Amino acid sequence: MSLLKKLSDKLDAILNEEEVKDETQQNHSETTNVRQKKQKKPKQNFVIDDWEDMDEEDDTPFLSVGKNIKMKSADPFFPNDVTAPEGPTRKSRIKSKRLKEEDNNGNKLEEVNINSNALPPVLKGLENSEGFVEAKMVELSKKIRELNAQLSCTQNKLKIAESRVVSQESIQKESIEPKEISEDKVAKLELEFKDLNDKYQVCNTKLCEARNQIQQHKHEIKLLNKALASEVGDNFSIHNVTSEGWRGRAQQICSLQQKVSELSEKLSLTSIPSIEKSVSAVQSFEKSQDKERIASLSKELEELKVQLSETKSKGDQARARVNVLSADISVLRTKYETLVSKNDEDNKLINTLTNKLAHISQKNHEKELHLVRAHDDQLAALNTELKQEKVKTDQLQKIVTERDARIKKIEEKLQACQQQECQLNPQNKNDGVVSRPQTSGLGSERPSTQQSLNNCSSYSQSIEVERLRLMELITVLNKRLDEERKTLDKVQDQLRVEKQKSAKLESKVNKMELERVGRNYRRPSARPDSLSKFELENMKDHCALLKEKCLALESRLERLRHEKEEDARIFVRMVEEARAALRDQIRKCNSYSASS
Repeated sequence: MSLLKKLSDKLDAILNEEEVKDETQQNHSETTNVRQKKQKKPKQNFVIDDWEDMDEEDDTPFLSVGKNIKMKSADPFFPNDVTAPEGPTRKSRIKSKRLKEEDNNGNKLEEVNINSNALPPVLKGLENSEGFVEAKMVELSKKIRELNAQLSCTQNKLKIAESRVVSQESIQKESIEPKEISEDKVAKLELEFKDLNDKYQVCNTKLCEARNQIQQHKHEIKLLNKALASEVGDNFSIHNVTSEGWRGRAQQICSLQQKVSELSEKLSLTSIPSIEKSVSAVQSFEKSQDKERIASLSKELEELKVQLSETKSKGDQARARVNVLSADISVLRTKYETLVSKNDEDNKLINTLTNKLAHISQKNHEKELHLVRAHDDQLAALNTELKQEKVKTDQLQKIVTERDARIKKIEEKLQACQQQECQLNPQNKNDGVVSRPQTSGLGSERPSTQQSLNNCSSYSQSIEVERLRLMELITVLNKRLDEERKTLDKVQDQLRVEKQKSAKLESKVNKMELERVGRNYRRPSARPDSLSKFELENMKDHCALLKEKCLALESRLERLRHEKEEDARIFVRMVEEARAALRDQIRKCNSYSASS
């Protein structure tokens, strides 16, 4: 049945291929016609209209040409009104080509057709003939090859005819004046059209008959497939059916009937008691075999039950183990997720802390540099002030020495004056009676000298007091200078210590950065102790203390600077007052010496 299906499928495929080839040829002819239309020039005395569309009911085309030469054919499918042109037109040639192709197709179908009356006995004889189907396949393949060869020949002929038509059209284009159509040509064309119509009708009838036969064959093939399936079975293959050792049901029934007859003859020849003995022996043997089988099967059942119980226990254990492992896996996943989140947070904290430490170290370094510069500036200012004060003290010491020298001179003068007075007193006593006016003059001078002496002694006392004050101030200033030097030394020592600490912190930070870059992943237990929060807080507190100390030192330096400025002002004021007092005393002494 499947072989017959294959045959029918091949026939359908052949028909489809022929239809496709016809369509391709039509398309090719249409394209050539379009090209010819573009190249064609208008001719005189006749007009060629296009084909009108085929009617859906009749499928009868109509051709109208310039001159009214009417032709009526007996074919109902052929157009009623046909006018013959002067020469063979393009559309008539196309129609003739189509008719020729249909005639060829009809001849091919006649060759392919199989007699419907001959098929059933052939298929009935399939039970006895084994290589019939293969022979039929070979014959059909040969016919298909012949048909393909004929198709190729017809295609070559069509190509040759198309080339001839193109050459004729080119010749017609070259001819300028149109030729008149003779009556002989018209008659020939009418005869050709009649022949073509007859052939077209014959082809149509053959095509219809072939299609009807194909449908009948398909229906018969389906019935035969059903019959074969009922005889052979649903799941059958042609290779098994067509093999040499295959036997049909009828042959198998005949062979079985022969075996039954042979066995019945053997039974009739043998005696009944021997048969009964053999039957009893066979039955006892079968019973013993059945008992052995039952025992072996019971043992196998027990073993299988034991295996089932073991497998059930193992399955329960495995399920419990799976549950425990799933719980452990869930716990480990949660732990892993928490560890990953902690690791990310720790990495973020490390990055932030390292950035903060770097920022703080930069700030501390900048502050230290600023403080060092400020301290250096202050030290330079203090050194300049000390130098100025030293210069001032040297000047004051010079002034004091000068004053001491002047005081000594004044004292010497006073001693000389006192000696003169002592010398003058006895002379006055001796000459008091004789020269009175002189006594009166000397008496007038004595109070003035005494006053001047008293004034000089008071001035000398005040000068000594001022000198003592100046010495006290100088000692106080020296003490303060010593204290400031000590404080500066302490501050410098603290600055050195802080620089060392900052250098250590920078080295630690660099090490931490190197470790962080070198190790992409670090466990929480493997982190360095320097990154603990406690030490970070201690570092922050230490930095805050350093800031407070720096602020305290700055405030102390400012206070000392203000005190020194005030002391310098007081000292300058006292020096100016002493200078003014000394100038007054010097002026008075000069005036006194001038008057004396």
